[in-house]
Parts: sequence; structure tokens; C-alpha cells
Amino acid sequence: MNNDIFDKVDKDKLEKAVQLLKDKLGPAAAARIDSTMSDPQMINSLTSKMSQKDKDNVVRLINNPMAMKALLSSPKVAELVKQFMDKGGR
Repeated sequence: MNNDIFDKVDKDKLEKAVQLLKDKLGPAAAARIDSTMSDPQMINSLTSKMSQKDKDNVVRLINNPMAMKALLSSPKVAELVKQFMDKGGR
């Protein structure tokens, strides 16, 4: 698989979504996010494990910053995102 998950996303919205993730998840996660986003192989590692439905949901969230912000306000969701990021780099 390739990294086409982000091809369906406006680049400005992607940058805002990444910044929102970094702000919500803290400095340690921000460093991990920066590392992941700059490495196509790491992105592929994360997205290759996702179903098409999950990819579509991610795209919808990125394209709707208000929904993403609301979702990330849940501590449980924030922790799940951190766990997902941790698994992707292995």
C-alpha cells in the first residue's frame, strides 16, 4: 500500500490536524508525530494496518477540525491515538 490516505485531504487541513494532535497529545507525542509524518515508510506502516473504513474515517476527521477537536478532548481517545502511534513505528 502507499500513502494515498492523505491524497484525499486538503494540505492546510492536514497541517492543522497534525498541529491539533501535537497540541492535544503533548511534547513527547509531538516529536513522534513529526518523525512519523516525515517518514513515508512509517506512515505506510500505520495506514497499512487500517481498513478502508478506518482510513475514510481518518480523512473525514482531518477534513472536519471541529469533530477532530471534540474527539481528541476525550482522554481515552487521546490515549488510544498515542498507542496507535507507538505501534506504527515497530
